Amino acid sequence: MEMTSARHLPIERDTVWDALNDPAVLQACIPGCEAMERLEADVYETAVTTRVGPVKARFRGHIRITDAEPPERYTLSFEGQGGAGFAKGSADVELEADGDGGCHIRYVARAKVGGKLAQVGSRLLDGTARKLSDQFFDSFTRHLGGEPVPAGEEAASDGNDAPAAAESGGDDAAAGASGSGHGWKFWKRGES
Repeated sequence: MEMTSARHLPIERDTVWDALNDPAVLQACIPGCEAMERLEADVYETAVTTRVGPVKARFRGHIRITDAEPPERYTLSFEGQGGAGFAKGSADVELEADGDGGCHIRYVARAKVGGKLAQVGSRLLDGTARKLSDQFFDSFTRHLGGEPVPAGEEAASDGNDAPAAAESGGDDAAAGASGSGHGWKFWKRGES
């Protein structure tokens, strides 16, 4: 599964970059995140509880940052598993200053899921991803002192419309069922 998303944040790019690399901020903003710990400079471990339709599970996983060019871009590789299955993939994330004191975040995410998660179907995964993604970015923006742009004011696009989504700043399901401007849902791994 591949998804592309973009979202405008009314926050300076350097501030957004720092927050996206701060485990405490991520734990506070990712829906259902119970723990987020930096293991190495570019490796995090996390635990997340989530619900996708009838499936509720706790996941534990690792995220690795590669190809970082602060404060412009990086690649996130993630893999996680739990009682409801597994998820693994990557997301190419790009931040662009907008000249008005804010920035645009864009990413392309690729993910594979298995187990019970794969059985609920792509439509349910995509819908849940959009919802969790919107919740993450709204919480993230508020956490940094900004006012989130309502999700309905940004155009949606799926992975097949990647250039249009990037040009329009539209929201979308991302990170392999992660959602609108968010690759965060699958930052989880193995149940404890």
